[in-house]
Amino acid sequence: MNGEDSKKMIVVDAHNDTMMKVVDSETFKPVVNIGLDTPFHIDLPKMKKGRVNIAYFAAYTTDYGNLEKNNSTILASINALKYTESLNPKTFCIATDYSQLENALLEDKSVGIQTIEGGYALSEENAKYLLKQYEDLGVKAIALLWNFSNAIGEGNLEQFRDEMPSQGGLTDFGKWIITEMEMRDIIVDVSHMNARTFWDTVKISKKPIIASHSGAAAIKPHGRNLTDEQLLAIAKLGGVVNVVFCRYFIGDEDSGVSKLVDHIEHIVNVIGDDYVGLGSDFDGATMPVDLKDISEMGKIKDELETRGFLQESIRKILGLNNLRVLKATMSTPKNSQKWDVHIEHGLYGNLEAVWLTLDEDTFIKIIEADAEIKCLYDGLELESFIHPESRQVVAYLLQSAIEPYHVVTFERIMADEVRYFCTEVLTFK
Repeated sequence: MNGEDSKKMIVVDAHNDTMMKVVDSETFKPVVNIGLDTPFHIDLPKMKKGRVNIAYFAAYTTDYGNLEKNNSTILASINALKYTESLNPKTFCIATDYSQLENALLEDKSVGIQTIEGGYALSEENAKYLLKQYEDLGVKAIALLWNFSNAIGEGNLEQFRDEMPSQGGLTDFGKWIITEMEMRDIIVDVSHMNARTFWDTVKISKKPIIASHSGAAAIKPHGRNLTDEQLLAIAKLGGVVNVVFCRYFIGDEDSGVSKLVDHIEHIVNVIGDDYVGLGSDFDGATMPVDLKDISEMGKIKDELETRGFLQESIRKILGLNNLRVLKATMSTPKNSQKWDVHIEHGLYGNLEAVWLTLDEDTFIKIIEADAEIKCLYDGLELESFIHPESRQVVAYLLQSAIEPYHVVTFERIMADEVRYFCTEVLTFK
């Protein structure tokens, strides 16, 4: 942001689990409009009251032992955030590039950043294309682990879903994932990694990383908190440590805003005020006793002022540090163009299929170029067929969909190497 913008008090919360509560636990369909008052920690009226401008909405999944279910759970939350935007177009915007984010702030809209917590849908078979599809859907950060370990590395519990112990930190596959994420300007989130995976990640990372919701181990020894050495490593990469609000991570059952700011103050003393932010874990954890929801975020600013923090430092901590990382990852021009069409699915003949109907001009260009259109389904490539009579590109599923949500992409790389694509989350059930 420019010099004038840096004087504004922009507040960023780098982690919440609110979409889990928007989604019905049985149907996985979005059923709550957070544009209205809700009993949740976060809704848009509470964001406005708390003067929080930007919130990272996590699409959370644990490992259900099934890639399709893991991915569907993630996509349900992504779909729910888009549902939120569709119901509240005048007050809420999902930002997918930095100019869009800036315009939304100028229009006084609340801004959502799409993230993922738990890389349990990624495998060596699907990751290359699934990461591309997540990028298409606007995902800006991924926490590759939650508590359970996976094919990428070790989580906080240092065991797999079946309780078998894990070892070895970041796997070779995990190293590839991080390199691929950085190429796609998807921020690596180290919260929930164990120490071995964290240090392996630091060694391979070339771009800023974040801890979306972690505390300082020096204040509260806990597996979810970071040592001073880890704090320094994040700062060296130009990243941000976002302090979690969960009262049991920052202290005990009686912990309040003062204890939360103890963590902020300690981290500032260790690495400076350029690398510290806020990551509440609203709607996913027990909040400080005197901070019930996002409407009371101003209490943190008040406590920082009481302790003598300068306004410049407060602006950095509350939001500008995370804005810096967002700008670095959201301003890269993309050599692509999105087709303004919709993907359909159902029975095509007697087989389950997905298809894209192209306008006449686009269809003629593809035919004249003798071009193929690739179809991606949950990260796997499907064989596609062009039907000239209907101007449709059809791909048949390898097996029937079991889970409700799937991500489908039709794409074509033209001779000028511009990528034309359409990527959508589809509801199959």
